Amino acid sequence: MYFFNNDHKENYERLLIKFPKAKSNKEYQVAVYCVAFPNIYNVIKGETGRYPFVWMHRWKEVKYTKVDEDGIECTVLDIEYHEGDCDEEGNPKLSDYYLELNDIDQLVVRIGQSLYNGNSTPSLYDIAVGFSYQKRYWKLFDQMIQIRRGEIEEAIEKEIKFEKQLEIMQKKIRIKNSRVPL
Repeated sequence: MYFFNNDHKENYERLLIKFPKAKSNKEYQVAVYCVAFPNIYNVIKGETGRYPFVWMHRWKEVKYTKVDEDGIECTVLDIEYHEGDCDEEGNPKLSDYYLELNDIDQLVVRIGQSLYNGNSTPSLYDIAVGFSYQKRYWKLFDQMIQIRRGEIEEAIEKEIKFEKQLEIMQKKIRIKNSRVPL
């Protein structure tokens, strides 16, 4: 699996703990991979909220108690936003965290969110222009596509099989070398 750098990999592993669903759900996995990107992760200080992209808009997570239809008191976790935090069309405004990112990192977020839930679909033109001189960003983009298509699980399984075969071969070689008379 391609990581931009070691921080990206470490952030990814931290977020997998926070979002264990990402281990079996490719939408969550691509979201975690995207948000783990150091330029994004560092801006949000690792605080994603209850969902990987909650931090992107000016809404707030709220917790309240409610009595359900059976009369049982339940704690509800929800997201809400206030009128002042919406644009003219009633959509939540972008957060200060998102606006702090440079254009190319905002594009990475929009791609990640699109692959996660279909929102914020960037145009191919935006992607081509945004990543045209950034080979590492193209690799990041390609990796997100592979994750979303489910190709990563297959690659990881092949890598694990290869590592096991390599380990067996190394053991055989050590055993064979230990039997060689001096």
